[in-house]
Amino acid sequence: MSAGLLYWAFLKSLFVLVILAPQIRPQVISNKLKESLEKNRVGNIIVTFKTRPSEALNRVADKFKTLKNRGERLHILSTELENDALKSQKTTLELLQSEKSITKFFSLWITNQISVRGASIDLVNKIGSLQDVLRVEECKAFTLPATNTNNSTMLPEDTYKKGQMRNKTSIGPTAWQYLQKMGVQGVWELGFVGKGILVGVIDTGVRGTHDALRDNYIGTKNYGWFDPENLSKYPFEYKYQFHGTNSIGAVVGNYGFGVAPSAKWMACKAVDKDNKWHEDWVVACLQFMVCPTDYQGNNKNCSKAPHVITNSWYYPSGEDDTVLRELTPVLAQSQLHFVFCAGNEGPGCGKVAPPGSYKEFIAVGAGDIQDKLMSYSSWGPGPDGIIKPEVICGGKGVLVVSPASDFSYSNSDGCSMATPLVAGVVALLLQKHPLLSPAEVKQILTSTATNITAFSDEECGGIPVTQIPNNQIGYGFVNALNAIHALPAS
Repeated sequence: MSAGLLYWAFLKSLFVLVILAPQIRPQVISNKLKESLEKNRVGNIIVTFKTRPSEALNRVADKFKTLKNRGERLHILSTELENDALKSQKTTLELLQSEKSITKFFSLWITNQISVRGASIDLVNKIGSLQDVLRVEECKAFTLPATNTNNSTMLPEDTYKKGQMRNKTSIGPTAWQYLQKMGVQGVWELGFVGKGILVGVIDTGVRGTHDALRDNYIGTKNYGWFDPENLSKYPFEYKYQFHGTNSIGAVVGNYGFGVAPSAKWMACKAVDKDNKWHEDWVVACLQFMVCPTDYQGNNKNCSKAPHVITNSWYYPSGEDDTVLRELTPVLAQSQLHFVFCAGNEGPGCGKVAPPGSYKEFIAVGAGDIQDKLMSYSSWGPGPDGIIKPEVICGGKGVLVVSPASDFSYSNSDGCSMATPLVAGVVALLLQKHPLLSPAEVKQILTSTATNITAFSDEECGGIPVTQIPNNQIGYGFVNALNAIHALPAS
């Protein structure tokens, strides 16, 4: 072959290589991910697509104006979102299915994203070249700070016998006093104990075999558990994590531990064994709550959705909450009742954490039995100067169900304990009036709360603590009995 022909063949092969090489769009791949991949060669990534959830919301807006049936509403919402996701994710999913080195990936229709574990630089570049892809970023993982006091005292097992107290006074003065302070016993006497209400929890998992919890677990066959990390079949919590079992026990625990002991519970795990919260797992759990699936993530059935979801988690200071901000309109349209903790990052103004800081949700701060705000409870205001937190509930020495064994209990602190107590009150209200909207529930809780003492005289958002509401204690301490009396019969 002549030199000229050789040169032409070389140019032709080079042209083919250029055509076949992925046309990487540098702006699509985040700089943080690039830096991480340069160092580690592989990473956990989240792929976001151009078609955003707002497009589906716009299409269903008119239908939702008159639609009252909860299951139908959730079905329409989830179907529109899932159809958009299937269309825009098709090419990327085909690429991932052809990759042999990928350890795990899963689709998130609620945000139109795909989570990928163990993605190589080459794969990231391929994904970044696809036209439907908006951005490729590193999966976020964060650790929640403990309360300043961090009191979690284990109580002796021999104090209990199959959940029955031998000596109620032996476990400390605040054991059941929070329920008394909230007027919960009075609500029970009226016949409202959470019957017919399903409560979801997104947390570290739950010890489903615990004596105070096993009888009101909705059951795996009834779509009661999802673990995006392991796809485990039954509820569990990694040893000595405590958090999730504590939380759901405060809502529905039997033997006087939970505010709504006749409610059923379901759960989703968003935390690994090292206590890291993974944002893609959080989104997967929110998706599961809006339209539950079986434990393997298949066969979604929106009629199985919980009525109330308690969330004792938040984005720590400095973390980017963009994904949850964009997801919030979807959660608001679901009309499910989400209750979030304000955070354990006080004192100081403007520290209420997202997503509890959003106007769409209730944020719960922590107080004690003596009507004082706890030092660690986060203060508002929220975005655009809105009052945050809305309400306060018990956050010191709360008696909770412990996952250390099937008959263990402990005293614990934090907004993590206050939040499920409020979620339990929401369950009581919904038993009396199942069609209450989240906005109506917020109005009832805030208008019937009782005053407590702020942590200091410091003004936040220009509102003195002598004025109710203010940005330290919101409208005050939740009072279940006041709330139930303020609610007309359905």
